[in-house]
Amino acid sequence: MGPEISEREVLDSLSLHQLKTLAKAFDVDIKPKLAEMPLFTLRGEKHFIADKIYEVIGITIEDMDKVLGTNFSKTQIETGETTDTVDADLRFTLLDKFVDEDDLDIYLLDLNLSVSGSKEAQIKRIIESGQMEVPDILKKMDREVLTKVCESLGLDETGTEDELRNRILVHQGFGVSAE
Repeated sequence: MGPEISEREVLDSLSLHQLKTLAKAFDVDIKPKLAEMPLFTLRGEKHFIADKIYEVIGITIEDMDKVLGTNFSKTQIETGETTDTVDADLRFTLLDKFVDEDDLDIYLLDLNLSVSGSKEAQIKRIIESGQMEVPDILKKMDREVLTKVCESLGLDETGTEDELRNRILVHQGFGVSAE
């Protein structure tokens, strides 16, 4: 599994709506005071609210997960599955729902794996080979597909391809990808 994720990384990956939801839940005053207006103007509303929430001592990633129904802390996985199993499930979901069969064939050929069998068999072959992890799968996706992944996860769908990839990785507990 990726490195530990910080509260700041979680806050930076959230949409404006999610940040406002957290602010309301934790009774954080997000109205800029007169002295804070230059910072609000310079950084923008989203970063301003993230900063205000981050300043509150004691709000943990687990607290944010409870309010937003997210899984940044990974503590909600109570099935006893190992990280490898959870990562394999995520890889399967990404490949099954967001990669078409032609692209899947290309992935298999790139990995020197057989393209035979059903889509499910092909995906299992990729996962079992251990040659393609979640970040690798996301790197092969274009902006349109990354936007669909973000939408399905309830994440902010705006930004560059790298921003979308990082947002997904942070949301899934991988930390920010090293680009």
